[in-house]
Amino acid sequence: MVLTSPLKLKWNGSIQGKGSIQSLFLSNSIAIPTMFGGTGEGNSPIDLLVSSAASCYLLTLVGMLNAQKLDDIELILNTETDPESKKLTINHFLEVIIPNEFNDNQINIIKDIINKADRGCHIGNMLRKAEVEIYVKGLVKHK
Repeated sequence: MVLTSPLKLKWNGSIQGKGSIQSLFLSNSIAIPTMFGGTGEGNSPIDLLVSSAASCYLLTLVGMLNAQKLDDIELILNTETDPESKKLTINHFLEVIIPNEFNDNQINIIKDIINKADRGCHIGNMLRKAEVEIYVKGLVKHK
């Protein structure tokens, strides 16, 4: 598979060095976490993995909402994990801010899509096969 935007990674120095990831739409610092002797002054592989799962979930959600013609919605996703835990668990906390004119039926569709998007996210599904636990909590509120 060819990436739509090839990645270029650079690293300077030893374990205390610093690195970067560049692509057409991404520019990010990477570093070895302090618990492994690095500086921690950049994203770790766990950060990147979790951000991949979060962005996959969010974009899957956007696609599903769009398919239902539910527009003018603001989505705020906060994702957390404990990198020191023996088992990786990803917790997505979603806030869906909707226009005041949305009716109960539209709100119920959104609530249903919140869970369907989790099951429709390819990255999340691959991670589950690796025994990563993923949880989603969604809150729908008016503007």
